[in-house]
Amino acid sequence: MLFGASVLMIGLLAGCVAQPDRTPELSETANAEDALPAEVDEVGGLQLDESTVRFAGEDEGWRVFIGRSVEVDDVTSYCVVAVPEDDESQGLCGDSLPVRVNVLDGPSFWFTGDTGTTPDGFEQLSPSVYWKPAQ
Repeated sequence: MLFGASVLMIGLLAGCVAQPDRTPELSETANAEDALPAEVDEVGGLQLDESTVRFAGEDEGWRVFIGRSVEVDDVTSYCVVAVPEDDESQGLCGDSLPVRVNVLDGPSFWFTGDTGTTPDGFEQLSPSVYWKPAQ
């Protein structure tokens, strides 16, 4: 009986071990360019944990940031925010990767993490982010 309880306790403790971060950029130390621009207050009601936001790259006038949401009901989501030079920012969070943002009449962005997903027709912007220009 004691052996069974020990095995159960080890199994429960193993479930408490932190899972590896599936996003190389989010594991890096933040720097000044990782801060969301001041004009990006809230994007579609996303509740971003600003301490996790990282700049993923820039192309054709779009700056892309990735991060995590604040924890809600023990769930932390992955988020991608696309910030254009002259329009409203677009963003989306999802409970799992990949997360995709499609801008109406604009580019598409995929936040894949280390899922092994390489979307067809997309160019790599950072280790975890791909983008496709407007068609």
